[in-house]
Amino acid sequence: MQLLIAMNERLLPLFDLVPSRSGDPAVQLYASVARRAREAELESLRKLAAGVADLPTDNPHLQHDMPGMPTVAQREAMARTNGKEFDRGFAAAMIAHLDQTSRLCTGEQSAGADPAFRSLAASIARGVGEERARASALDARAASPSANTR
Repeated sequence: MQLLIAMNERLLPLFDLVPSRSGDPAVQLYASVARRAREAELESLRKLAAGVADLPTDNPHLQHDMPGMPTVAQREAMARTNGKEFDRGFAAAMIAHLDQTSRLCTGEQSAGADPAFRSLAASIARGVGEERARASALDARAASPSANTR
């Protein structure tokens, strides 16, 4: 649970870059929808975390660079790109995030002890596959010389 909270918190700043860096309306729409999904996940995860008495208040995972979590260096590099180059980097970050989210949710569903956590993991996992397919399509679109981007 803490790892997924940290992953989502580290991903949110990438969404702030999209309006000024991507010239593709499809990427901008995807980012808007994906941001709302991550924020909803965070709200649900934080509610569950608030009910865990022995959970540390400082999330140690925020200090680590782990799979599915954009690093400061990656975010800074993306902030220096535009158009298709940005779109490919954004899609890659989303794919990595969604792949790691899927692994975490699968692990929680199979080995988690708390039914509420397992239920939330199942709910999050249901949306990950479809969202990943959209991120992959955006990556392919950005790789295409005929994509409608700046």
